[in-house]
Amino acid sequence: MKVERNPQEVHAPVAAYSHQIEIGPGGRWLMLSGQIGMRPDGSVPDDAQSSRSP
Repeated sequence: MKVERNPQEVHAPVAAYSHQIEIGPGGRWLMLSGQIGMRPDGSVPDDAQSSRSP
């Protein structure tokens, strides 16, 4: 089983990947990709502190 997820709350992937992939059965793995600190509107904050979610 492989479940790909791209949450509505974050920007769309900027390449051919998913933000999250859950893999199973026989256990449960959640793989998270490295993310650009981009806002949902596509803009990029000026600093790392501003790119994290509240």
